[in-house]
Amino acid sequence: MSERVYMLLDIAEGKTARAIEILRANTGVVLADSLEGRPDVIVMVEAANRQKLAELVMPVLGAVDDITEDVHFLLARGEKQGRRFGSLDLSALKGGIKYGSSSKA
Repeated sequence: MSERVYMLLDIAEGKTARAIEILRANTGVVLADSLEGRPDVIVMVEAANRQKLAELVMPVLGAVDDITEDVHFLLARGEKQGRRFGSLDLSALKGGIKYGSSSKA
């Protein structure tokens, strides 16, 4: 069973189409679509397990220069051996989010 996180992003005005193009080019991104109103974009990232998912999220966010102040994570609830779990540990990722750190732009 794969793990997924949905991210709701606010993007600088007039930059949404380019942000979606960049997001879709990232490993693990299954969906990146424009929304009406705020937030501007929804992104779904998928990986084989929670650790890999956490490792993919930061590079995805870092690839886009135009993310503004709001980023929301909606972690899909999965079932593992019949027990529910619901957290994504990003604490092991040192340095935090560095917007625009990718050379893909």
